[in-house]
Amino acid sequence: LKLALNDLSGKGKIWIERPFAVEPGNKYRVSLDYAFSSSNSNPRYFQIITGVFRSPPMTADDLSSAYEDDPTPLARWVHKSYELAIKSKKSSTLYLVIGVLATEQKYQEYFVDSVCVTLTKR
Repeated sequence: LKLALNDLSGKGKIWIERPFAVEPGNKYRVSLDYAFSSSNSNPRYFQIITGVFRSPPMTADDLSSAYEDDPTPLARWVHKSYELAIKSKKSSTLYLVIGVLATEQKYQEYFVDSVCVTLTKR
Protein backbone atom coordinates (compact mmCIF):
# COMPACT_ATOMS: atom_id res chain seq x y z
CA LEU A 1 0.00 0.00 0.00
CA LYS A 2 1.34 3.43 -0.89
CA LEU A 3 0.30 6.41 1.24
CA ALA A 4 1.19 9.82 -0.20
CA LEU A 5 1.00 13.00 1.86
CA ASN A 6 1.68 16.52 0.59
CA ASP A 7 1.94 18.12 4.00
CA LEU A 8 1.82 21.91 3.83
CA SER A 9 1.29 22.37 7.59
CA GLY A 10 3.94 20.04 9.01
CA LYS A 11 1.19 18.31 11.03
CA GLY A 12 -0.56 16.14 8.43
CA LYS A 13 -1.83 12.67 9.26
CA ILE A 14 -2.86 9.85 6.97
CA TRP A 15 -4.04 6.40 7.99
CA ILE A 16 -5.89 3.27 6.98
CA GLU A 17 -8.27 1.38 9.22
CA ARG A 18 -9.76 -2.07 9.18
CA PRO A 19 -12.74 -3.20 11.27
CA PHE A 20 -12.74 -6.62 12.97
CA ALA A 21 -15.87 -8.25 14.41
CA VAL A 22 -15.51 -9.20 18.09
CA GLU A 23 -17.72 -10.22 21.00
CA PRO A 24 -18.74 -7.30 23.25
CA GLY A 25 -17.42 -7.28 26.81
CA ASN A 26 -14.28 -9.31 26.15
CA LYS A 27 -10.57 -8.56 26.40
CA TYR A 28 -8.50 -9.11 23.28
CA ARG A 29 -4.82 -9.34 22.49
CA VAL A 30 -4.06 -7.93 19.05
CA SER A 31 -0.81 -9.02 17.43
CA LEU A 32 0.15 -6.86 14.46
CA ASP A 33 3.12 -7.27 12.16
CA TYR A 34 3.88 -5.36 8.97
CA ALA A 35 6.67 -3.98 6.82
CA PHE A 36 7.08 -0.19 6.60
CA SER A 37 9.14 2.06 4.36
CA SER A 38 9.29 5.75 3.53
CA SER A 39 10.60 7.92 0.73
CA ASN A 40 12.69 9.62 3.43
CA SER A 41 14.59 7.48 5.92
CA ASN A 42 15.05 10.33 8.42
CA PRO A 43 12.62 9.67 11.31
CA ARG A 44 12.46 13.35 12.28
CA TYR A 45 10.10 13.88 9.31
CA PHE A 46 7.34 11.54 10.56
CA GLN A 47 5.97 9.30 13.30
CA ILE A 48 4.34 5.95 12.65
CA ILE A 49 0.77 5.49 13.90
CA THR A 50 -0.33 2.00 15.00
CA GLY A 51 -3.26 1.23 17.26
CA VAL A 52 -6.56 -0.49 17.94
CA PHE A 53 -9.73 1.36 18.93
CA ARG A 54 -13.32 0.60 19.98
CA SER A 55 -14.70 3.12 17.49
CA PRO A 56 -13.29 4.37 14.21
CA PRO A 57 -11.03 7.42 14.61
CA MET A 58 -12.89 10.37 13.11
CA THR A 59 -10.23 13.02 13.63
CA ALA A 60 -6.48 13.08 13.86
CA ASP A 61 -6.76 13.82 17.60
CA ASP A 62 -8.45 10.45 18.08
CA LEU A 63 -5.15 8.83 17.07
CA SER A 64 -2.90 10.53 19.64
CA SER A 65 -2.56 7.39 21.80
CA ALA A 66 -1.21 5.45 18.79
CA TYR A 67 1.77 7.65 17.87
CA GLU A 68 5.05 5.75 17.94
CA ASP A 69 8.03 7.60 19.34
CA ASP A 70 10.93 5.71 17.77
CA PRO A 71 13.58 8.00 16.23
CA THR A 72 15.51 5.10 14.68
CA PRO A 73 16.49 5.81 11.05
CA LEU A 74 14.77 3.51 8.59
CA ALA A 75 16.47 1.08 6.31
CA ARG A 76 14.77 0.34 3.00
CA TRP A 77 12.09 -1.74 4.77
CA VAL A 78 11.58 -2.09 8.51
CA HIS A 79 9.66 -4.87 10.23
CA LYS A 80 7.18 -3.45 12.77
CA SER A 81 5.66 -5.70 15.42
CA TYR A 82 3.12 -4.78 18.11
CA GLU A 83 1.22 -6.53 20.89
CA LEU A 84 -1.82 -4.46 21.83
CA ALA A 85 -4.47 -5.13 24.48
CA ILE A 86 -8.02 -3.81 24.44
CA LYS A 87 -11.41 -4.58 25.98
CA SER A 88 -14.31 -4.44 23.55
CA LYS A 89 -16.74 -3.19 26.25
CA LYS A 90 -20.08 -2.60 24.46
CA SER A 91 -18.59 -2.59 20.98
CA SER A 92 -18.90 -5.55 18.61
CA THR A 93 -16.19 -4.10 16.36
CA LEU A 94 -12.55 -3.17 16.92
CA TYR A 95 -10.73 -0.90 14.48
CA LEU A 96 -7.08 -1.47 13.64
CA VAL A 97 -5.19 1.60 12.39
CA ILE A 98 -1.85 2.00 10.59
CA GLY A 99 -0.68 5.41 9.43
CA VAL A 100 1.76 8.29 9.60
CA LEU A 101 1.99 11.66 11.33
CA ALA A 102 4.14 14.03 9.28
CA THR A 103 6.35 16.50 11.12
CA GLU A 104 7.82 18.45 8.18
CA GLN A 105 6.29 20.58 5.46
CA LYS A 106 7.06 18.40 2.47
CA TYR A 107 5.72 15.73 0.13
CA GLN A 108 6.48 12.19 1.26
CA GLU A 109 5.45 8.70 0.33
CA TYR A 110 5.03 5.86 2.82
CA PHE A 111 4.66 2.15 2.12
CA VAL A 112 2.98 -0.62 4.13
CA ASP A 113 3.26 -4.28 3.12
CA SER A 114 2.83 -7.82 4.49
CA VAL A 115 0.27 -6.90 7.16
CA CYS A 116 -0.58 -9.77 9.52
CA VAL A 117 -3.19 -9.35 12.27
CA THR A 118 -4.14 -11.87 14.94
CA LEU A 119 -6.93 -11.23 17.46
CA THR A 120 -7.02 -13.53 20.48
CA LYS A 121 -9.73 -13.46 23.12
CA ARG A 122 -8.15 -13.37 26.57
